[in-house]
Amino acid sequence: MKEATMGTADNQRTKQRIMPDVWWCVALVGSIGLHYVSPIAQLWSFPANLAGILLIVGGGAMAIVGDRQFKRHETTIKTFGEPSKLIMTGMYRYSRNPIYVGMIGSLLGVSVLLGSVSAFVLPIALLVSLDRYFIPFEECKLARIFGESYRAYRQSVRRWV
Repeated sequence: MKEATMGTADNQRTKQRIMPDVWWCVALVGSIGLHYVSPIAQLWSFPANLAGILLIVGGGAMAIVGDRQFKRHETTIKTFGEPSKLIMTGMYRYSRNPIYVGMIGSLLGVSVLLGSVSAFVLPIALLVSLDRYFIPFEECKLARIFGESYRAYRQSVRRWV
């Protein structure tokens, strides 16, 4: 009986964790807010800032394609879920985290488009939290579930790009 109760508590904690895509949304809204409320310095202006559109579109496309690969392979994309398959094809041949690369790329694109230093604060904070918290958590889980296959993949493909 005690194990069942602990399992339920673990499931509740997992459901209460905030997923990276929510943090991405917070960083997006926060970056725009910081730009308008407290623009520290303008780095780029029109037309140079339009380069941000390329980063937004490219990053967004990368995140969407990475998400679709998870769906195609019928495995979970959720950070705190249990994956059933190790994806090593498509963009995952070049980066172990193309969705995160896309998320950061799109946020950086918004920052470039806005052009102020303050707009870069939250994308950098998200990058650090992905690199220091989410990715190591996911990597430990993948190593536990997929063993040597994941270790070999990790040795041959870079974390970011």
